[in-house]
Amino acid sequence: MVGIIPDACSFDLSKAIHRHVDWADITLFNIQAQRLLSDQCNGRAGVKAYVKFVSTVAQEVHAKNPLTKISAQLSFRYTPPSRMIDAIRQLRGTVDGFYLAYPRNVGGRCDYCSSQNLQAVLKAIRLM
Repeated sequence: MVGIIPDACSFDLSKAIHRHVDWADITLFNIQAQRLLSDQCNGRAGVKAYVKFVSTVAQEVHAKNPLTKISAQLSFRYTPPSRMIDAIRQLRGTVDGFYLAYPRNVGGRCDYCSSQNLQAVLKAIRLM
């Protein structure tokens, strides 16, 4: 568990797995906190909580191994591109990249899967 409590739209860093990992030989860590950005959680969590969680985890991992690359996951399933772009801008310099989940043909419906939305998010990432 990365420390996200999905049903509560919150997180608990004391339950996060990254504090129990030997980071010596880890070269890449993908932070999966995208649920905090979802439409369901936006009123209770949103960009502020997502950025705080990702930033804190990234700082803690880098304190253990500054060479570990950090990516933050974003998903088009329940998150509009404007919210993703806001998070991308705020995390510039904190993470090394973003993992984009575009689950158009997997699982339930994908509310924001469109070529226009994908292009907007990719453009924001390129500007990092």
